[in-house]
Amino acid sequence: MPQVPYNPVPTVGAQDSGVRLPSVDTPIAAFGGATAQAVSGLGKVLEGAGNELFARALALQELNNQAEAKEADSEYMVAAGKLHAEYNSLQGKAAVDGYEPYVQNLKDLRQSMRGRLGNDASKRMFDSASLNTMGRTIFNGASHAASQNRAYVVGASTARVEAIKDQTLTNPGDELTFRRGVAAAEAEVRNTQAPLAGWSPEKTEVVVKKTKSDILATRIASLARTQPFSAKQLLEDNREEMFFDDFERTDKVVQDKLRSVGARNISDEIEAPKGQKPLQELLDAAAEKAKSVAPEDTIFHDYVRERVIADFNRSKAVKRDQDLANRNVIEGGLVGGTDGKIPTSLEELTANATVERAWEALDARTQRSYLKVLAQNAKGDQAWTQDVLKEYQGLKGMAQTDPVQFLDTDVTGMKLPMSAKRELVNMQIKLKAKPEGDPRVQRAIGILRPTLVAAGIEPTRNKEQYYQFVGALQDAVSDFTAENKKTPTAKDIQAMGSRLLQEQSTPWMLNPWSKTPVFEVPVPAPDKEIIKNDPAWSKLGITPSDEQVQRVYTRRLYQKLYGGAKPSAEPEVPRSR
Repeated sequence: MPQVPYNPVPTVGAQDSGVRLPSVDTPIAAFGGATAQAVSGLGKVLEGAGNELFARALALQELNNQAEAKEADSEYMVAAGKLHAEYNSLQGKAAVDGYEPYVQNLKDLRQSMRGRLGNDASKRMFDSASLNTMGRTIFNGASHAASQNRAYVVGASTARVEAIKDQTLTNPGDELTFRRGVAAAEAEVRNTQAPLAGWSPEKTEVVVKKTKSDILATRIASLARTQPFSAKQLLEDNREEMFFDDFERTDKVVQDKLRSVGARNISDEIEAPKGQKPLQELLDAAAEKAKSVAPEDTIFHDYVRERVIADFNRSKAVKRDQDLANRNVIEGGLVGGTDGKIPTSLEELTANATVERAWEALDARTQRSYLKVLAQNAKGDQAWTQDVLKEYQGLKGMAQTDPVQFLDTDVTGMKLPMSAKRELVNMQIKLKAKPEGDPRVQRAIGILRPTLVAAGIEPTRNKEQYYQFVGALQDAVSDFTAENKKTPTAKDIQAMGSRLLQEQSTPWMLNPWSKTPVFEVPVPAPDKEIIKNDPAWSKLGITPSDEQVQRVYTRRLYQKLYGGAKPSAEPEVPRSR
């Protein structure tokens, strides 16, 4: 069972503790201490409030400074961006020259915006951000200036090389100029273009060789225009110095010139004296010459044949035009000319220098026919009789109702009074003056009108094209009449119209792979020069216009394609060349 511990010996003894004195616990508030303590606390509160207000004012000012600085920095970034965009639009030398002003504008813009800020703190904040923006913008501008400076220098160097090529083109026979030009071009490549482009030594050598090859090709092609045989020799001597494509291109130019010049020389040789040999005889002689000069070059043989045919037709066409002009002059002189005096002898007829030149240019057969007219004049003027009046009136009626037949009538050889002859001859001359006024052409146009409308060849749509066709048609009608001694039938005119409208391949040097109607085929430059330089023009005192050159070329092309106008022959579809 549980037990309670028990100790019979007392455990408490005497203690040495003094007697406590009496005391009174009085609070400090009883003596005004609370008031003092309150006053002391209020001071501390007021001091803390002041500090807080000051701190808050500083914070507000700091925010204002930051806002002002950031706003100014934003404006600066926008304005600097515009300056940079404007500067970036500059190219080449303009960018190089504009770099310093560009940098100064960025600096001036930053200082201007900085000066508008309210205090130094805002300015310091603006400086920190704007200097960074300005630095990046200037750096980007410097990069653009450097790239454009490089492009400018390379462009100037390339232009220098092109100028050297032009100089070579102008003076292809000047060996000293050529060598100096090659040396200058090589220096441009090695000292300017290669360093700026960072080319390797191997690429630099390739570009140098290509530049030399290009200049050589330019020189040889230019020389071939006037000295094709010298150009051929120069090409062969420098074969190893040229790139393959440059050599092939230049060789073709030289070959074309050689063939053209050779063909012209052969044509000039076999056709002298001109106009006195049949075409086939000339072609046979030309074929023999071409075979002896270049037996393996079949293209050269074609050049020679084309040139002989062209020269033959051109001479024939020019002579026909010249004969017509001369006959108009003689017939005008036979009926009194400008002074009204009727010549009765050859001396009186050719007293005028113009009439004399026209007379000398006529063939003997035509001259004999006019001598008969002079003999009639010597017998005195034909009196008006009833029969003469009837014939005169019939001719005037024919001029209105059948102008084609009227133009084919030899008025000067008829027994009519001189006044009547003069009037009728002047009517014929006026009728022949313009293609659209020639009654033979008007008749032909009437027959071809449905065909022309279908082809869109009308004066209301394209006058220039319409009159070009009319001129070509007049030449075809004139050739037909001269060759066949009669006016073409409606069927013949339909054949002429179809042939003139037949599309042909345009000469490759003008517009390759395109097709054009015969009457509109443009004149190639070599043919244009040949036609313009024909001495027959100068004999007539005429400087041929482009329209006249075009008509001669079209007439020649027509005759070449169709062998002249044949009566009642259907148009043969030509093969494109």
